[in-house]
Amino acid sequence: MFNELVELLKKNNKTISTAESLTGGLIASKIVDIAGSSAVLNEAYITYSNEAKMRILGVKAETIDKYDVVSTEVTEEMAEGLSKISNADICIATSGYAGPTGKNVGKVCITIKYNDTYYDYINNYSEYTTRNSIREQTANFVCKKIIEMLKEEDRW
Repeated sequence: MFNELVELLKKNNKTISTAESLTGGLIASKIVDIAGSSAVLNEAYITYSNEAKMRILGVKAETIDKYDVVSTEVTEEMAEGLSKISNADICIATSGYAGPTGKNVGKVCITIKYNDTYYDYINNYSEYTTRNSIREQTANFVCKKIIEMLKEEDRW
């Protein structure tokens, strides 16, 4: 699946960057696994802590306090900050609760910024029993969504 993503990005002359919390660099890693990915991957940040989200991406403390760190309001600010520093065509931001314990385990918020539009997703992967399975599901979901966007654009 990530092979197809890299090929579509190349074909469409698009670049991609990631700001990952929950996924901890997994999306960028899956892209880097593909030969030729240097043509499409601009940069990737693991902004696991709130402090990193604020310092690197410009997420406001007030946004985290008001909406929670796992919210589309936060992932939108992450994607916006990433867009400013990377100039990538597609910017991905992820945040979520991977557990295995605590409230809201499996809740994942994702923002994909593409063509100056924010695409927000709130997914619930509570049926998955491990941290890594939640992270894998999230990475695969992001990949599928971007492939869909690029294929839709190809139709026009």
